[in-house]
Amino acid sequence: MTEVAEKLTPEMAGVVVALANPKARLSRIPGGGAYRLVILGSAAGQSMVEASVGDAIIKAGLADAVTGAPTEATAAAQDEARKVMGAVTGGGAKTGKRKRKADDSGGAGAGGDGPPPSPFEAALAEAKEYVPADGDDGGVGGGGRRGLLPEDCPVTPLGNSGGIHYYLDAQRQFRELLDREHGKASLLGLFTPRHGWLYAHYPRYAKEGGAVTGWRAEAVAEHLMASNAQRGLWTPRDHVRGAGAWTDEHGQLILHLGNLVVMGGEAQRPGLLGDMVYPSAEPLFGPRKEPWPGDGSAAAELLRLLKQWNWKRKEGDLDARLMLGWIVAALLGGALRFRPVVWLTGDKGTGKSTLQDDILDHVMGRWLFRAADASAASIYQTKGQAALGVALDELEPEPHNGQRIQAVIKLARIAASGGKLRRGGKDGDPTEYAIRSCFMFSSILIPPLSSQDRSRLAVLELDQLPPGPPPKFDAAHLRDIGAGMLRAAVEGWGRLPDILQAYRTALAAQGHRGRGCDVFGTLLACSTLVLRGGIPTELDIRREVAELSAEHIAAQSGDMPDHEQCFHHLATHVADVYRGGTKRTIGQHIYTVAYGSSAVGAHDKVEAKQTLSLYGIRVILDREDQRPFLAIANSGSGIAAVFADTHWHAGEASQPGGWVQALRRFPDHEVTKNGISIGGSLTRATLLPLSVVLPEGQFFGAGWEDAAE
Repeated sequence: MTEVAEKLTPEMAGVVVALANPKARLSRIPGGGAYRLVILGSAAGQSMVEASVGDAIIKAGLADAVTGAPTEATAAAQDEARKVMGAVTGGGAKTGKRKRKADDSGGAGAGGDGPPPSPFEAALAEAKEYVPADGDDGGVGGGGRRGLLPEDCPVTPLGNSGGIHYYLDAQRQFRELLDREHGKASLLGLFTPRHGWLYAHYPRYAKEGGAVTGWRAEAVAEHLMASNAQRGLWTPRDHVRGAGAWTDEHGQLILHLGNLVVMGGEAQRPGLLGDMVYPSAEPLFGPRKEPWPGDGSAAAELLRLLKQWNWKRKEGDLDARLMLGWIVAALLGGALRFRPVVWLTGDKGTGKSTLQDDILDHVMGRWLFRAADASAASIYQTKGQAALGVALDELEPEPHNGQRIQAVIKLARIAASGGKLRRGGKDGDPTEYAIRSCFMFSSILIPPLSSQDRSRLAVLELDQLPPGPPPKFDAAHLRDIGAGMLRAAVEGWGRLPDILQAYRTALAAQGHRGRGCDVFGTLLACSTLVLRGGIPTELDIRREVAELSAEHIAAQSGDMPDHEQCFHHLATHVADVYRGGTKRTIGQHIYTVAYGSSAVGAHDKVEAKQTLSLYGIRVILDREDQRPFLAIANSGSGIAAVFADTHWHAGEASQPGGWVQALRRFPDHEVTKNGISIGGSLTRATLLPLSVVLPEGQFFGAGWEDAAE
């Protein structure tokens, strides 16, 4: 061991090396006695592992390889290091210098009782105060001592783009700073609570006496920004993963628990892992350490509790199963290909709030983000990049909150398929939010929903609870159930793709299209994953999905395809024309023209035709077989007014509107090759067979007729 190493603690050694050799950095490797020496610009690989401080100091050229004697620069750096460490610790740093009596000369042969001083001690005794060479500004100018950040820097530069710099701070949180935001306060925020590191590596000295009075913020800012530039262009898009469940490139499950990241069966600190950033966050509970006691399971206990609610679909406890499936899906949200949405609905007294307050809050803990009357902006700004479940209560349809509700529903739609939301960020640069959460809404009434939104959700309806006191729940036991279910989900993760495919196949046989298979298949597969081992039989699956036929779901929700909704909107629009002192719908006028009996006067038919022409509509007959068709103009002010303020609207009255594409989804529709005369104007139109859109005798619905007067 060199004489230098005998006199230095590991912390002091790192400071001495950095001061004495502008291109060397020394740090101790955690968990052992080895040291990492970095020689900047070294052709033989910049990083070397040395067995001891002595080997590292010799390799850095700071001591003689044979005698171990320090160089003059090392001796001078020792004195400055003592001042730096003293400023950080609040007292003098230990240098290993022997204390001598006042009358002890300390020289060799001086008659002292102790051993003769080492060459290092002799050099220290004669050393003068270390003064940097002229022009050495500590690296601020680019040619000084520190061209790059020391290796043990507690802040991790990630890269930059468009004047924004990205970091993991000393607490492993993800941070963004603009070029101009690298001031002292912002830098202190990055390094806290490791800010003592700044005094050790970037000290600022008093003009007189050489005492350390602070740290050089301008040098820190320059080196941070330079390090970001060396890493290259980088943005958080597709690189930052918040708390929640994720997968690696091989489909293996990753759990980001806030203060730990569990991947490959090992727990690691949050940070830059591979090419992904897992920032630290509030800790989440992890999987239960021990298997669930007895022959049951945590999921079976939770299902038993959920069955105490009076669900609308009681056959096979279907709705309770779907609710259980959503809880599991919300825990696994970021790792799933599709994230189903559920809407919990029911009148007052059905237990919606109790279900959320007493069950979900305790079972899911911080894995669930809950809010009432929240906006879409508050959700994605609060949740950030985390893949946690979202439960929103009191989304009641009211005249003044339609836009807010639709914005939240749109957010859930984006999250279902794992899309990204772009919003304005620093200096107007857009910020992308990856939304990978399962949403649950709750209300007495469900607001109007588009077909694409209804296709992404399962409606879980509650009936009135029987009279009696509400059930009591053990919060600690519910938290244990949550951890037990997470353990079951993690252990069974490899089975989920096969289970999901089995349910998707069965649902497709029940008439569901892709989205219906995604929603109900994921909910049932997630509940099965934690309730039983293996893969259920085809017979079991068919029995479970019997009440989930596409027709049954559509009837329950009152849903209809978008093109049918479009025509329904047109037919029920009240024409702004009085007839006999009243106004009639467009559908009534169509029926009068197409099917008016002899009892309907010719004058009535003429008035109905004229009214329809005002809206770009005409009833025509096929020349070959005399089948009646409804011609609907592709553009025009009248038809555009009907669809104004809907998603079928036209940008301008002279342009084809969204209704054209929607109506052309009807079977057997035709398109005019040339113009057709409507209201004295030649226009292009979409032709719909009346037998499809408005059959004779079914104006009031099959099996219904007007009450006798």
